[in-house]
Amino acid sequence: MKSSAQPYLPYIDGLRAFAVASVVIYHAWPQLLPGGFIGVDVFFVISGFLITRLLAADMRAGDFSYFGFLVRRVRRLAPAAAVCFAAVTVLGAMVFLPDAYEEFGRSLTAASVMFANFYFHGQAGYFSPPAYEMPLLHTWSLAVEDQFYLIWPLLLVSILKFRSRYMLFAIVAGLGVASFAHAEALLSSDADYAFYMLAPRAWELLIGALLALARPVSLRPVIASGVSIIGAAMIVSSAVLLSRQSLFPGLNAAPACLGTALVIVSGLGQHSLGARVLSWRPLVFVGLISYSLYLWHWPLFTFARYYAGRALTDIELSELVIASTLIAALSWRYVETRFRRPRMRQKNNARMVMASGVAAMALLATSGVLIRELDGVPMRYSGPVGQMFADMSHGNPMRHQCDGFENISRTDGECNFGRRKADNESYEVALFGDSNADHFTPLIADWARDAGLAGRQATQSQCGPVLGSIRTALPARITSNCERYHQAALEFVEDNPGLKLVILSANWPTYIGALAPNRAITEGALAMPERDTLDAYMRALVGFFIERNIDVLIIERIPHYDALPVRCIAQSLETDAGAARCGLERARATVGQEQTLPVFAAIASDYDGVFVIDPSDIFCDAITCTPLKDGVFLYRDRGHLNRAGAVHLRAYFQFPQIGERPK
Repeated sequence: MKSSAQPYLPYIDGLRAFAVASVVIYHAWPQLLPGGFIGVDVFFVISGFLITRLLAADMRAGDFSYFGFLVRRVRRLAPAAAVCFAAVTVLGAMVFLPDAYEEFGRSLTAASVMFANFYFHGQAGYFSPPAYEMPLLHTWSLAVEDQFYLIWPLLLVSILKFRSRYMLFAIVAGLGVASFAHAEALLSSDADYAFYMLAPRAWELLIGALLALARPVSLRPVIASGVSIIGAAMIVSSAVLLSRQSLFPGLNAAPACLGTALVIVSGLGQHSLGARVLSWRPLVFVGLISYSLYLWHWPLFTFARYYAGRALTDIELSELVIASTLIAALSWRYVETRFRRPRMRQKNNARMVMASGVAAMALLATSGVLIRELDGVPMRYSGPVGQMFADMSHGNPMRHQCDGFENISRTDGECNFGRRKADNESYEVALFGDSNADHFTPLIADWARDAGLAGRQATQSQCGPVLGSIRTALPARITSNCERYHQAALEFVEDNPGLKLVILSANWPTYIGALAPNRAITEGALAMPERDTLDAYMRALVGFFIERNIDVLIIERIPHYDALPVRCIAQSLETDAGAARCGLERARATVGQEQTLPVFAAIASDYDGVFVIDPSDIFCDAITCTPLKDGVFLYRDRGHLNRAGAVHLRAYFQFPQIGERPK
């Protein structure tokens, strides 16, 4: 498991220092360095260069061992990550409330098995506010690198069989161009995928790989210095000029990546100005601790922000940066350095390192599963607070079996609420919509049971019940699901001629804006309006139901919170303080509904048999909304009801009398 020796390049650690500093500054003070996230891209180029440099040397010398390479990666990366993840798990138990801790458990499992980028791609966007409740969000980039480490050695050993340096360079460059084109193409359809995944990010690592595989070029010192200055200017300008609104990665990431490549080239065997500056010992030291600093800074920021329940002051942020740096230095000295060098015979050491690394990460992954399965461990709390957290851990019990277009025709028995219908009988009530409809199921099921009506949940998360239209700018995966859901919903209506009432609910404000016709709706099944607006599509849909003597109940979205004030509510319950202080201004909690409610009210006025319920009138007074009603905590997360909350609201919902409209 020996490795071909490679000369140490101190200026590379100086470049790492800039990369990690830009990320830390961006996370602490984004207004100072709005494009500081490009530090990750600098890391990618450096990693591609260093790893390929090592691998190519081993392969050409006949010393390459895939197992040995993985052992070196485990020794280099796993100890610091395992210590950090374990500490974050303990801190999370002390700081996080059950809902946030449950979500953390999921991310811990994903991060421990090098799957964090896939997990966070399915969650909130990297730049969205909920990111501040995700202490392992930053591990997405570590997962990208880990996945590259698993795949690239196997590709490289095949590519190096080509003796022609031109062919070798062409193959790697071709892979990089394909990856770059993939990233650029994704920006218009699924920018989050382009941001998080290896395939659209691989070109950044491959730029570094090309540098390692290319024949060294001898430059005069003055030219090398000029190249380093140009490269540094490209990196710095990207960090200053880009922002979270920039389309990224793709073309906007190219200047920082190419600038990093120029800085690296300028220092290879040259005495460039850039290499001399970056070799300054304080910068080199920051570069040496950069991995641990990257690991630790974000969790400390998230815990502090979560505990404070507000934006942190500049003094607090400065203290956190200092604390992160001190912890990183200790981690580098007593964890990274300690485990980096073998301490026993090579063969036994390799096996023990791999076994220990796998065992540590497996233990952490299992801990994440337990945290998730225990719903964030609400038993840490008792009394009214414990009851609130217990309620928050339970949503609609029918969701798993009944949400999704594929379940509309597959799980009929499990999704029948209210009166149990006979096999050849038609449903009388159907619930259509996204997750904002799904959470009403316990409430509607309770009403349907008392009314003696056979009802059916037929929902699809992220897809509203506006069956003729699709929201634009959705990722292709969601658009495809919505198209199939709408088609399945129309087929459900045709298969149930005895339907008396359809209930429609969704995150309606997201339908204010550009809409497009649903291509999956067969021509003639639903009249397509001339205007792509919520009003036009809803009128077409309501007309479709009214023609079939089906009444329509539209339920407006419940008030949404930027961040659910769970900590405030818990403190109020513990101290008997008034929970009113934990509310949110009605205008902010119901933003967007000032545009959707008039649409629904006008439709209800124009059609007999159309009814509207606005839950905001139940949750809010004229000024403030609260997540509590009669002492019952209603929410599961910042925009959805828990099961107990949905059932409690039954007393406040006025359902229409079925059949009151002349047929």
